[in-house]
Amino acid sequence: MKNHTNRESEGESAFGITYNKGYFMNINDYRISVQFGPNNYVDADIRYGRQKNVDENRFDAAMNFAVWQSNLAEVMIDIIDGDGCIMNGEDMVFGWCSAECVAKFIGCIASAQPGDDITAAINQIYESNFISRSSNHPSPTTWTPKDMDSADKHYEKGWDAIDRFGEDMENLPL
Repeated sequence: MKNHTNRESEGESAFGITYNKGYFMNINDYRISVQFGPNNYVDADIRYGRQKNVDENRFDAAMNFAVWQSNLAEVMIDIIDGDGCIMNGEDMVFGWCSAECVAKFIGCIASAQPGDDITAAINQIYESNFISRSSNHPSPTTWTPKDMDSADKHYEKGWDAIDRFGEDMENLPL
């Protein structure tokens, strides 16, 4: 049986890792959780456990590896002393984020002043995440619908496919 945490003191530390597939940081009264394992909104082969060297699609599959990797991450930003989180429309998480997007989220949180509402800024960063990754300058961390489980086979290319992608992804056959 695993212990919940290595810390005996009350409260959380500034940094934490979760099941070897992500981490969290507490910054300026916000907690940013960055996850990139099975069942998170990340690369399809990781999300659905389709790698040849992964035995099962379990949330803790990453525990069997010294290094767990993904090109994309799922992010949640909690308000530590409040009740709630920064919302992505009606969703509590921001899926399919590039490393650059996560870095910008952290920068936004780190520069926030007490009482600042960073919701609009976080959502603007997230929206630009898709615009910048759909440019004509591909790299390992750029996004196209094809990278996400060949979504362009199922939908027309364009912003309407991107808007529906997260909701419809759950309905695609495995």
